[in-house]
Amino acid sequence: VKGGIMSTVRDRIRVALRKGDLKGFCETVRAARSRDWMRTGGARYARQRVREARAEWSGRWPGKPIPDGALAAPARKSEDEPPQGYVVLVPSEARPRSLSAAATVEVPSSRVNPLELKAADAFLESALGPRWSHAFVGERIDGVATVEAAGHRHGRNHKRKDPIARRLPLTRTLLMRRLSKVDRHALKRAGAIVMKNAYVQLPKGASPNEGRPTKAGGKPNDLWHLDAIGFQPRPDDTLGKDVLVGVLDTAVDLDHPEIEGKVEDFICFAPDVLDRETAYRRRAMVGPAEHGTAVAALCAGRNVGIARDARLLVASVLTKVTSQGIVGQLVQVSEGMEWLIERAGGRPIVFNASLAVQGYDRYLTASAQTVEDIGNGFVGAIGNWGPYAGYTGSPGNYANVIGVGAVDRLNRVSEISSWLYRRSDTDGFKPDLCAPGEGVPSALAGGGYGVFTGTSYAAPIVTGIMAVMLARNPAYRRDRRGWHADLFATCTRIADPRSGRGVVGFPPGGPGGPAPPLIS
Repeated sequence: VKGGIMSTVRDRIRVALRKGDLKGFCETVRAARSRDWMRTGGARYARQRVREARAEWSGRWPGKPIPDGALAAPARKSEDEPPQGYVVLVPSEARPRSLSAAATVEVPSSRVNPLELKAADAFLESALGPRWSHAFVGERIDGVATVEAAGHRHGRNHKRKDPIARRLPLTRTLLMRRLSKVDRHALKRAGAIVMKNAYVQLPKGASPNEGRPTKAGGKPNDLWHLDAIGFQPRPDDTLGKDVLVGVLDTAVDLDHPEIEGKVEDFICFAPDVLDRETAYRRRAMVGPAEHGTAVAALCAGRNVGIARDARLLVASVLTKVTSQGIVGQLVQVSEGMEWLIERAGGRPIVFNASLAVQGYDRYLTASAQTVEDIGNGFVGAIGNWGPYAGYTGSPGNYANVIGVGAVDRLNRVSEISSWLYRRSDTDGFKPDLCAPGEGVPSALAGGGYGVFTGTSYAAPIVTGIMAVMLARNPAYRRDRRGWHADLFATCTRIADPRSGRGVVGFPPGGPGGPAPPLIS
């Protein structure tokens, strides 16, 4: 086959030279190099094509220089290249039955058991067979426990030992640098979920470019989203005190007056999280900050936010700007969820994910299950693929995640808000409810305020409300169904069925009054 391909390329080059077709000559060489680079040993084959082309050119036109760029390697668009690696969700049966020293966080529920070193080793060995040898190396970076796995095959062509994985114990996830097709099928037969690393992006239409400056400083003039949900806290009400809000998003502007001093900790996961030779956790914000700043301000901002007494944990996982918008990788999002769960250290926390993968994707199912097991809340944007029924976004369409749609100031469902009658993991409807998400005022990175449109900005309003409810009644951690039922009880029904249970409202009550009811 290789000989046939090489002969075809030689013939095309000779025909182009015979006709004096310089353009055809250049295109043939570039196409050959592009194809050769995409397969094993591509560099060697490409060099051979270049030598052949030079020989043909010299034989046809001796002494005449080859056109500039004819033999150059084809330009490659890095933003269009798919990311490398795999995300493997280990089945829950591989987890130990009891907590051990491998646990890095104390959680209030004994149902959560981290993926121990021995459990991961035993699972991989049972799934992939004795031909794999694993050596796990413990490592701590910025106080976060990680375990890297190095593996090699025993055989004639597999004598090199390469790092292949990193273990995320609390979400029982393995990040693999490479996996053969045979090993992928073996892991799936063993019950694991194997996903190729891919890009996660902001919901379509939720671009930071939607933000339009309205004021250089001070407060925005029209806080209509607070009036729409009936935000009238009592003077002695603690709005989310002692509760954390975990933001899984882009970078944020830490110096904006809305959130300055409210961020307890932040971290940025670079795209090279699978590269052992480079730092994959950075204590500096990387990438655009407009989207993350607006989301964090709506969660817990001083003027536009809901849970104003809550503290923020920010994991920046969407760091790359492409022609499709701001994106991140599945491995970055997995690392971000692991870090947020561990950094909370067992304290009450509500997670906000204003990002989405179109359709039902299982990349965060293990993380969502861990959040449910430890009794915390998880809110996700449902996506901006409306107005017709079709695709919703993950993780907003998971059964144990509150999926949020968007409405305007007249309580009309936004035309961009996604909805669907049936989801993949269970029968039902998504979104669960709606919140203001069209023309919502929030903070702009660099100072000032703007108005934003998208379900990305409706989700943090619900996140703030859930944080306030959890601060008022910590018993919700032992009864998430009651927590969700009381949240749904605040909704105002509207005629449009795309709104789910209706438009969310701010729950009445406070520290001096009766506790909100638990509906089990």
